[in-house]
Amino acid sequence: MEHLLGLLRVRVKRGVNLAIRDTRSSDPYVILRLGKQVVYDNDTFSLDDKMGDADF
Repeated sequence: MEHLLGLLRVRVKRGVNLAIRDTRSSDPYVILRLGKQVVYDNDTFSLDDKMGDADF
């Protein structure tokens, strides 16, 4: 099988009706699966954590 190198950009535009899972709010996260690779990114609402800065 030939290994290809490239760039895949995924943009999550919005989340709606996120379920509240703790006492205050929902905890947004995204799981991206591509073949056997999995990337998990969550937003912790801190000043230095930007959701979406995940790389394969």
